Amino acid sequence: MTSRKYETGEVVDLGKAIYQEKIKHLVEPAENGKFVVIDVESGDYEIDEQVIPALDRLRERQPHAVTYAGKVGFRTAYKLEGGFRFANDWRKSKLKLGSLDRRRIAGQRGVVSGD
Repeated sequence: MTSRKYETGEVVDLGKAIYQEKIKHLVEPAENGKFVVIDVESGDYEIDEQVIPALDRLRERQPHAVTYAGKVGFRTAYKLEGGFRFANDWRKSKLKLGSLDRRRIAGQRGVVSGD
């Protein structure tokens, strides 16, 4: 059972430290791109192509594990990408709009453009 409560940042710091000190030299570069899940209390870990199977196998051995997940050979496990665009953005629409329609739509966004 977990011996104490952890703050989220504390689990991250412990997980990264365990990886750097005890696991990295054993798994890089052979396992690069795979996920590593570490129990920050025991130092036990699992590696898999996906996070959930690695977590499940670790929890079989360490049912009350406090876990940290990372990606072998990478600074972060996931990359968030995205952008903002209006749902009715006529510039990316496949619809053929006349010049009057383009001006009306652009004007709704506070942008007035000519043909």
